[in-house]
Amino acid sequence: MKVEGRRIVAANREILWSLLHDPIVLQRCWPGCEILEAVGPDEYRAVFEIRIGQVVERFSGVLRLEQVVALHGFSFVADGRNDDGSLQARGRIQLEDAGDGTALGYEADGVATGRPAAVSSRLMMTTARAFARRGLDALEKEIAIRTRVYTTTTAVAPDEANVVPAVKDVRHMLQMRRWLILALTLLGALVLWRGLERRQARRVARQAVALLTQAPVEEAIIAAGDAFPEAA
Repeated sequence: MKVEGRRIVAANREILWSLLHDPIVLQRCWPGCEILEAVGPDEYRAVFEIRIGQVVERFSGVLRLEQVVALHGFSFVADGRNDDGSLQARGRIQLEDAGDGTALGYEADGVATGRPAAVSSRLMMTTARAFARRGLDALEKEIAIRTRVYTTTTAVAPDEANVVPAVKDVRHMLQMRRWLILALTLLGALVLWRGLERRQARRVARQAVALLTQAPVEEAIIAAGDAFPEAA
């Protein structure tokens, strides 16, 4: 039973390579995987379930990466067993540049023994293809998450065309502030001057009333004339 294919993903080889070597990501991308933990360099212990026809088989085993060439590819060997049989798969993952993305090529050859081998080869092939498709779909979701994080946390350089108008706006605001302070100062001085003028007028009026009530009319007129020299 051999499965092979190729898919172009929206990520560079560095990002894709890091995801393919992250046990947490691999567990999420491996359909039915319950446990995937590193037990050595490029070796993992795995517990997973897989549906073959109407039967769900649960396996325990190991996944080993071999002939690893950083950023280019690796071979793998997967071996899962239970009380009723086993599944073994051997294959290769290859990465190549594809425009702004990366082409992920894969091939795998599997052998089943015991109860898993009792199903037809056609059903086994359908199961293997569905397994590969679901795994790649999950990997693309992980790529989308990783690239979205990088995009939103990358600082964007300021546009010089936008910086110049901003500086002009600040200068205009400072100039308007100076004019506003000057206008408020003049207004305050005018109000103060008006207040002093009114207080002086009230004081003169009180003096006139006092003169009119305490002195004869002639003296009041003379005093009023003294109080308002311009009128006299």
